[in-house]
Amino acid sequence: MTKAATKEKSQKDTDKESETATENETETTTEQILDTDKVVYLTFDDGPSTGTEEILTILRQYNVKATFFVVGKEDEYSMEMYEKIVEEGHTLGMHSYSHQYSTIYQSVEDFAKDIRFVTCVFGELCPDGRVREKGTYAKMARGEMVRFMAETRVEKPEQLKEFARLGYQFCETSSTKNKYVFII
Repeated sequence: MTKAATKEKSQKDTDKESETATENETETTTEQILDTDKVVYLTFDDGPSTGTEEILTILRQYNVKATFFVVGKEDEYSMEMYEKIVEEGHTLGMHSYSHQYSTIYQSVEDFAKDIRFVTCVFGELCPDGRVREKGTYAKMARGEMVRFMAETRVEKPEQLKEFARLGYQFCETSSTKNKYVFII
């Protein structure tokens, strides 16, 4: 072998070793990253927006999950995005309904006014007008209510009044704006 050929072979071997070393370093670095206790939580606020679909595509491409904190948009595009976010395994959270900073961040009470809570009570109507809940039956009814909400895709609290399963019916006279009573 000539000196030039030996030098060329030696250079190729060095390049090959260098490539292997770089690959091993990369693997070690990747392993080190995977073995750490550090976690990143990725969130997106105030959507859905015109960029939500593109964000979902990128997250899908990299197999990354995120949390989307949304506001109360009820247009067709937003409703589609809410479904897509959940279908793709991301978390959907409510940021606020109106998102009017000047109003909702004045006090805790003002913030609470922006979000409507409804409590559902399941029981029997007593002769004195009180509602008596029976633990096991109420628990079964709550589970059935969750199923009803999923099957009928409840979007507004008023739709809960349509629940009529396990013998329970909505009772207008015993209910209030934030407490829906269902009587057996």
